Amino acid sequence: MMRKDRKQDGILKDMKFGTHKIIEEKKTVMMNITPQNFETEVKNSSLKQAVLVHFWSPRNAECKKITLLLEKLAKARPSDLKVTQLNIEAHPLLAAQFGISSVPAVFAFKDGRPVDGFAGLQTEARLTAFINNLCGPPRKNLLQKALSDAQAALEAHDITEAAQGFAFVLGEDKNNGAAIAGLARCYFGLGDEERANQTLSMAPEAALKKPPLSGVVALLKLAGQRKEAGSLSLLQEQIRNSPEDFEARFALSIALEAENERAGAIEQLIYILKKNRDWKDGQARQQLITFFEIWGPMNPHSINGRRQLSTLLFS
Repeated sequence: MMRKDRKQDGILKDMKFGTHKIIEEKKTVMMNITPQNFETEVKNSSLKQAVLVHFWSPRNAECKKITLLLEKLAKARPSDLKVTQLNIEAHPLLAAQFGISSVPAVFAFKDGRPVDGFAGLQTEARLTAFINNLCGPPRKNLLQKALSDAQAALEAHDITEAAQGFAFVLGEDKNNGAAIAGLARCYFGLGDEERANQTLSMAPEAALKKPPLSGVVALLKLAGQRKEAGSLSLLQEQIRNSPEDFEARFALSIALEAENERAGAIEQLIYILKKNRDWKDGQARQQLITFFEIWGPMNPHSINGRRQLSTLLFS
């Protein structure tokens, strides 16, 4: 489960998703521990994040292997794990305080005290499990879980829960396109198109042209078209009286889509393309593509519509 230790006021419009601390990538350096810096670099540091102390000897080949593995694993979680090393030949008295009789050996510190450890060479899989048990899953995994939970909440129409999840992810990764798209959809779901557009402005211009952000851009564009489409019944009557009125058919496709009559919306645009493929510089084709982007590539109507469009264009 995702930790929810942030303030929740229950009102999406008052949420401040830009105040979370952003995780920055840091180059992992295995600090050398001495009697002089042990208190600061191990005990005090472990009050904020887990600290590993690798007791090693420069003459031991297994120590070198453990060092490489620890550095590799620590790079994946710079915000919650600090890896240090203590040369037992240079500082034998300090090593003796922990009962170190052979190397390699690793002690884990949290909250100012040792909480776990192991001796001997370990595989990468066992080291990973040791670190995950100490620190929990890597931050990247937590963010992915938070994003997945938020998307599931949005699909279940739990907009407040979804928005809180997307905001959490953005607090840690401000350029996360999926989270930006999700939060924009939350605002759109509440009828706040202005906030939805403001959220999209967080993303680079180039990212707005690619999924998942392009789908939200298309959704907001379609929302404006829906307002201008007119009455469904009046448009249907107009088509009956004038079948070649492409303007009316185009508006009818949008009105039908707004009523979730997707097959009917596709039918109107395919009709226009059959009669005049270049009508208004291919506007009917572009509208179909907009629908497909909003509905998603695996939606049955998207699949059927693309098939009809391909057959028409390449026949």
